[in-house]
Amino acid sequence: MMQKGNTGSSDQMLINPSFVIREQVRLLYMQAPVSNIVTIIVSVLYYFLLEPRVADPGFLFYWLLIMLLTASYRLFLWYSLKSRPESKPVSSWLSLYLVG
Repeated sequence: MMQKGNTGSSDQMLINPSFVIREQVRLLYMQAPVSNIVTIIVSVLYYFLLEPRVADPGFLFYWLLIMLLTASYRLFLWYSLKSRPESKPVSSWLSLYLVG
């Protein structure tokens, strides 16, 4: 059951766009290490499983390269945010992650 006294402040926080963006960035970067390491592992695994079965493995290699670069870039962003969060505004951290 919801209490009447607690709804006002939580509603105001959800209306505040800067709070929502900060929370999105926090949640996105909180999951970044695990999700990007899993992306790297699965990409390499798929490459080695599919490479013998594909007529032209060159395209598969480029796909793997793009996946590795994207995940590495996002891990770099995660480390940068963790070590110097004040270096960029919150909206920039979100944009940088989404570009990668």
